[in-house]
Amino acid sequence: MTLPRIAVVIPVRDEPTGLRRVLERIAAQDYPAHLVDVQVAVDGADPACVRVAEQFGADVVTLDPARGSYAARNAALERLAVDVQVVVFTDGDCLPTPGWLTAHVAALETADMSGGAIDVTLRRRPRPAEFVDKMRHLRQEIYVTKDRYAATANLAVRRAVIDAMRFDATLQTGGDAEFGRRATAAGFALAYTPDALVEHPARQSTAELMRKVGRICGGMSDRADYWSGREIPAPAWRHGQDARAGAAHARSRTGRRGGARAHDGGRPAGCHHDPAGPHRP
Repeated sequence: MTLPRIAVVIPVRDEPTGLRRVLERIAAQDYPAHLVDVQVAVDGADPACVRVAEQFGADVVTLDPARGSYAARNAALERLAVDVQVVVFTDGDCLPTPGWLTAHVAALETADMSGGAIDVTLRRRPRPAEFVDKMRHLRQEIYVTKDRYAATANLAVRRAVIDAMRFDATLQTGGDAEFGRRATAAGFALAYTPDALVEHPARQSTAELMRKVGRICGGMSDRADYWSGREIPAPAWRHGQDARAGAAHARSRTGRRGGARAHDGGRPAGCHHDPAGPHRP
């Protein structure tokens, strides 16, 4: 089989250390290096990130002034070589595992888009904020299988998808979901690919976590018309809770005495409303 040429697109802002780590991981992939182009989109004047990208031989585009990560991704896409057949997105704080690109390419033999697994990693002695970040964010399998998009921290697409559409550059958050749903509505097939794994260190402080929550909530407010009336998928940790609640509910129905109903120990099974709102990267 002839392997396709790949472009890896990385938007970055004020993260030279993280960018160096992700570029080191890309250089260590088991995919042939001569078939991998790296496109780094620097969002805002950031000489340190530009220097790191150039040290690794990446193609660099700078947006000055900064316009957001989706505009940065679009700027990188405008510079794709004509023979690139697959585009893979990740972020400057992600760490791809060695078989990352190979697994995505295999998935794209039968799908148009591949959402790879994201492992939110904890330190040996994690803080409470890290546990919250791991439980609540970047639930890629849920995004792909329940909500028709993949976080761009780990997304691969065929060139045909990029030729058909771009990210909405007016968005500061939520653009992953908007792009994915628009693509699937256009008929492009999306698959979940657990073997295409990236690691994402959990946010370590409450301040970092709240900045992310504020960004997500701001995006939800901006797109309230989209979310109105939609069922919001439950986070992964709720699935087991729902199953236990459902079993207790069934037992209580069979154990009624004189019209009394036993306490079921949880909310009704199948209720997927989450007061925290939609789970978006």
